[in-house]
Amino acid sequence: MSITDDVVATLRAQLAGHADEHESRWDQLAAPARQQYRALILAAFCQAADARFAPATPAADVIEYVSEVRSRSARGAELLDPGTAERLLLAVYTDEDISDIDPAASYRTEILLLGALTADARLDAPSLDDFLATARDTADHWLATTPA
Repeated sequence: MSITDDVVATLRAQLAGHADEHESRWDQLAAPARQQYRALILAAFCQAADARFAPATPAADVIEYVSEVRSRSARGAELLDPGTAERLLLAVYTDEDISDIDPAASYRTEILLLGALTADARLDAPSLDDFLATARDTADHWLATTPA
């Protein structure tokens, strides 16, 4: 199973700040495409976190980043659990064990952090397309090598 163009376009709309388009596209995704979307979110999150944090980044820098992201809005502070966010970011480049994190909480946190990370990167349209193409390749690889 490969990530479809509709799935990529749905995430692109979200990351580009087109909320109405994202919602419309999301509503049109069938269950299998929503699983692809989850894989694409994870791949894009890992890619964005890896670009933002070098492997030797101290945990204190991750904690500071999460605090800064949470301070951007009251809604963000409410939705983004700092402990979960910090652990997910650290897990991208350390051996942080995240197996105890609820999958729904992980997904929600990855989406929120992905939005912040890509906004901070200030990707123009071509750069966003390149970013999503790389994330799509990664997600496709993961889906192809994951047992059904």
